[in-house]
Amino acid sequence: MSFLTSFPAVHSHSQTIWIVRQPWHALRFCIFNDFSPIPMPSYGLTKRGTRFLLFAIIFYFTDHLPPLYEDYRAREQKLEHYKEYEARKDVKYLWSANHAHSSGWGNVMQDYVMVGLLAHTTGRSFDFFNKVCPNPTIIQVKEVNDDRMRFDESVPASEIFEKWLEKINSIEDPVDQIFEYWIFGHQRMLSIWKYLKDSPVSTHWGWSPLIHDAYRRNRHIFVPNARSTLFSGFTGSTVAENYSATIPGLLALHVRRGDFQNHCVHLGKWSSNWNAFNMFPEFSDRFERPTDGGWGETSEKNMQMYMKRCFPTIDEIVQKVMLVRVESEQPLTHLYIMTNGAVAWVEELKEALRRSGNWAQIKSSRDLDITWEQKFVVQALDMLVAQRSEVFIGNGWSSLTSNVVMLRMAQGLPPDSNRFW
Repeated sequence: MSFLTSFPAVHSHSQTIWIVRQPWHALRFCIFNDFSPIPMPSYGLTKRGTRFLLFAIIFYFTDHLPPLYEDYRAREQKLEHYKEYEARKDVKYLWSANHAHSSGWGNVMQDYVMVGLLAHTTGRSFDFFNKVCPNPTIIQVKEVNDDRMRFDESVPASEIFEKWLEKINSIEDPVDQIFEYWIFGHQRMLSIWKYLKDSPVSTHWGWSPLIHDAYRRNRHIFVPNARSTLFSGFTGSTVAENYSATIPGLLALHVRRGDFQNHCVHLGKWSSNWNAFNMFPEFSDRFERPTDGGWGETSEKNMQMYMKRCFPTIDEIVQKVMLVRVESEQPLTHLYIMTNGAVAWVEELKEALRRSGNWAQIKSSRDLDITWEQKFVVQALDMLVAQRSEVFIGNGWSSLTSNVVMLRMAQGLPPDSNRFW
């Protein structure tokens, strides 16, 4: 399906040239006869001038658009170091046969971060395709992860990590899910931070051109009164931006709705703890897991506490925002709400927040203007904005929140700039 861009048509005599954008960032130029009875102003363009302008537009779009998904794949298969590695005999690889699946975006990201960290720490190249090693050494997860390591909450994640380091480092050959998802829901995950905080996996983390493109397209939503240019609002617009710099005055809120309501009830019944990196001891907002519930049952008091912090009401959200604003060392001037909430509910929340204080701007995920391609990675755009916010309020049980906090801590942002419902 194609659609016309909002770029003004270029008129030449009785014809109109339209730029037609299609999925996958394809561009097509169509010429329609102009039968409009309304006289059109003449721009005085000669045929040569029209052709020049047309080629300039083509060059601009093809030069600034993010690569297609096929291009990403092709680049992965032709990275510069591959030829060098193929010629060397001392390069070792790590490929994980089983990754997180049937889970959320945040769970999958956590898995890849940890396997990438393991590959880097063992001095191996992270293999994406499983076609480097013709005769690989295969390690079954159960050879390393015994039941005590898997289920005993007193076993720190660093012990599991170090067992795998020992196992992999004992293998000379170039080489099931190593880190099971429930380990990320416990404080023992913090023991891995000594490996992760200075690893390129976290310190060199960057977002793809497609995410940067979506940010530029919606910059005015995150930065009030953002300067506009001729191509502002266009995919491919060029606004100078430091994508690791904090956005002054921005308070980002992660507000899960929809299916998370039942999930919060489930978490309460099983007395579940916060997710991974939401539990740094330096944080002012903490969670004390109740000890009088679990295994599918809990008290009404415990359930109310879980719902308040996992699925807060509009009034509870407003109260927390007001408190954080008062306690913030930096002035907080505008809000961005990361949410999957229904539009009507989000508008009600925005109105309640407006009444609570003098905000320069309040926007949400529902205000984003995204392309077909960006729709599938829009949660990554939210993460980029949250990572760069002055202060971030997240959901302690959310893996997406945990990943944002991990990136913020790796950047060296103040611990108290990470808050929780």
